[in-house]
Amino acid sequence: MKLENKQELERLVHLVETGLDERLQVTPEVERQKRVIAAMQYSLDAGGKRIRPVLVLEFCRLCGGSVQQAMAAACAIEMIHTFSLIHDDLPAMDNDDFRRGKPSCHKAFDEATAILAGDALSVQAFRVIAEDPVQDDAVKVQLMQILAEATSAAGMIGGQVMDMEYETRDDVTQADLEAMCAAKTGALIRGACRLGCVAAGASESVVALADQYGAKLGLAFQIVDDILDVTSTTDVLGKPVGSDAEEGKTTFVTLLGLERAREEAARLTQEAEELLQQFVGHEFLLDLTDSLLNRGKITIRRGTFCRFGRRSGTDAEKTKHCCRNGKNGYEKSPVAGEISAGTAGFAGGFEEAGYGAVSGTVSGDSESADRNSFQDRRTFGFESGSSGADGGNAPCFHFSGR
Repeated sequence: MKLENKQELERLVHLVETGLDERLQVTPEVERQKRVIAAMQYSLDAGGKRIRPVLVLEFCRLCGGSVQQAMAAACAIEMIHTFSLIHDDLPAMDNDDFRRGKPSCHKAFDEATAILAGDALSVQAFRVIAEDPVQDDAVKVQLMQILAEATSAAGMIGGQVMDMEYETRDDVTQADLEAMCAAKTGALIRGACRLGCVAAGASESVVALADQYGAKLGLAFQIVDDILDVTSTTDVLGKPVGSDAEEGKTTFVTLLGLERAREEAARLTQEAEELLQQFVGHEFLLDLTDSLLNRGKITIRRGTFCRFGRRSGTDAEKTKHCCRNGKNGYEKSPVAGEISAGTAGFAGGFEEAGYGAVSGTVSGDSESADRNSFQDRRTFGFESGSSGADGGNAPCFHFSGR
């Protein structure tokens, strides 16, 4: 994300976390029940991206509303999301011992307390909206209806049921998987977008547009989660990785393969961004949307590719064979793509840009006359350069932004 957008995200997250603290405290009437309150607070304070409440706040802003109008709904949906994570980690479900880099609620407390903490958060979410001093009763009813629909057997809870059922099936189709993800992950994301619009008093057509965006984003978000489960690490994600494969789950990666899953996530994200661009003032949310697809990666927004970064010799020798110097008249080829941390280094322009040991893939269409022109998707790094004169050529990259 751009620096100013990162700062804005941090500001919004701080507002949400302050709002959560204010709406969940140990008061005299619950002093004897403070253990379950502590478990609720523990799970809420575990961090996370706060994407859902941020979506509530942002869509309220895009529709002309204020933070005050949206804050109760923002806190409510984060409570629902946290309740779902507590229950999802339980031995009866995913049986995960860690969440966001900390012991799961049932490990930090005990299984019974975790169940009750999740239950209490689901109820507290509706209480937060009901007691909101800002919105009138008619809007509160609408907000609670959206939240209930997103949480219900037709929404997130139903999606979790499908997820568990699919663990025992070997005939899960892409349509099955999309329906499950639309409910388990997408319902709350769609709900967050709708909550923000309704909190601001937006028209039905605007709410519907935000809902379409949320549906695309929710599915892309889950596909990226599936990808990260096989490409990331526990330290990076703050939760176990590889568990889907161990349990034999059907995911978008197992169904489509890694590259097709990435392409599907990119397609959905692009469609979500096109919908988002119909809102005035969408720039922050557009950047956030893009960052969700590319979390765990370095994203190249603009750059040029050539075949003439030399992979051996001194830096000067490598750079000499770069397309910047017009070697053999080869043209630069504009691309967009991604880089993930790896073991290989880059020659020529890539080193000039100050990047160290990386490898990965880029995608785009080459406009050069190179007989090995850059078509569709090609691995790059020292190992991938073609052999030949001058000690062998490897691709080089020049950046105008990322």
